[in-house]
Amino acid sequence: MDHLRAARRLGGLSDLELFESLTGAAARFWGLQDLRLDFVVARRRAREKWDAFFSITPADILLVVLGGRAVLADETVVKAYPDIFGSLTPLGVLQKRVAMDIDELVPALGRAPELDFAAMVSRLSGTG
Repeated sequence: MDHLRAARRLGGLSDLELFESLTGAAARFWGLQDLRLDFVVARRRAREKWDAFFSITPADILLVVLGGRAVLADETVVKAYPDIFGSLTPLGVLQKRVAMDIDELVPALGRAPELDFAAMVSRLSGTG
């Protein structure tokens, strides 16, 4: 993310254009069909949405889903939802866990009242 913060400081692209170059435009370029199968959930540390996005660090990453499979989950997420993420493999000192099928993950997250999963999927799919 340091390179993204540097690009933001240099200007040339608006925050939206820079974000789009990493998400929607990149997906279209690479021919990715379903963005709901590839996404990242991160801890929000800033109030303003662009400041929040550009301030993300590796420690803030809570969940990574790749190809419909949870491939990384932060230990805080695992502890909060042990019935969902308890089977993930610990990575040791990184406090992250890996590998879970999205077919198990999506229904479980939908039952977690603290997570606005519907809004997250809506934003990811471009309908929100």
